[in-house]
Amino acid sequence: MEQQVVLNKLQDIISFYLEDPLEVTMDTHILKDLTVNSFDYSSIIADIEEIFNITIDDLTIYYIKDLVQIIMDRKEI
Repeated sequence: MEQQVVLNKLQDIISFYLEDPLEVTMDTHILKDLTVNSFDYSSIIADIEEIFNITIDDLTIYYIKDLVQIIMDRKEI
């Protein structure tokens, strides 16, 4: 799966939780840049796990680039 495809899917997932549309890039910090609260962060992670059929064990991952890497690594298994 290509990095841009993963990023686009993450943008779709995250945009559901935002009041105002914001650009999500690889360097976006979910809590700081998008002002998502911890409940929404947990919901985003749960949505990612369901959509990509993976498990994310480390809930201290906040940068989009790290989520993209985890998804790409796990989808290649």
